[in-house]
Amino acid sequence: MSNGQTTHTQTTGTNDKKLYRAFSQALKRYCLIEDGDRILIGLSGGKDSLVLTELLSQRMRVDKPKFTLKAIHITSKRIGYKTDIDYLRNFCEERGVFFEAIEATGDKADSNKSICFACSRDRRKALFEAAEKYGCNKIALGHQLDDVLETLFMNMTYHGTFGAVPPLLKLDHIPFSIIRPLYLANEDDVAAYAKSRGYKTTLKECPHSQETSRTSAKMLIAEFEKLNKNARASLLKAMSNINQQYLPKENGGEKE
Repeated sequence: MSNGQTTHTQTTGTNDKKLYRAFSQALKRYCLIEDGDRILIGLSGGKDSLVLTELLSQRMRVDKPKFTLKAIHITSKRIGYKTDIDYLRNFCEERGVFFEAIEATGDKADSNKSICFACSRDRRKALFEAAEKYGCNKIALGHQLDDVLETLFMNMTYHGTFGAVPPLLKLDHIPFSIIRPLYLANEDDVAAYAKSRGYKTTLKECPHSQETSRTSAKMLIAEFEKLNKNARASLLKAMSNINQQYLPKENGGEKE
């Protein structure tokens, strides 16, 4: 099941140029890829992960840095997805990327945790196990700028914390890093790229999809853009431009 003539075509549209620039800037600014990296892509089958696979496969053919790619698609019995595995396999193989589909297994859902938490935990565990199996030192995820900002607002609103997801995450308890090469890319540009190439994205049939607050966070970002067309860039900058001097401190900053 091939993409036909659109497989490796690079157009010169405004959205494409913005996407390529954002992708390249993220790689350079956050040092996401180094020579000798063995990268595992979490390929959900959505537009973000398909575009991520495309761009990384293009970058893999550049002389430096030299790195390898593998893509893993994870299914789960907890949630129903209509995924065309053959399409994903062909998509990867046409781009020189190894592909495997695996099923996430997990314990019976904890009654104190949401089904979304359990599903996410199972998928994360399967992804980590695959990275170890193939000796990968990095896992690439398709989160783009809108995902980052939505997470920021959700954490502020529901958890009282100022934080989102980083472009590069290194944890002591796992032998690999998490990278997000689309970190600086707008969702609209990613969507336009996928549409122009006729990508067939996964049809999500999650019965709990309406239980998320992410849609509300997305609408909030749109409202900010009405105030300032460059709101996304400003919000991103704010996360690394925190002026502690002008923020409140408990007990007036004095130690108990």
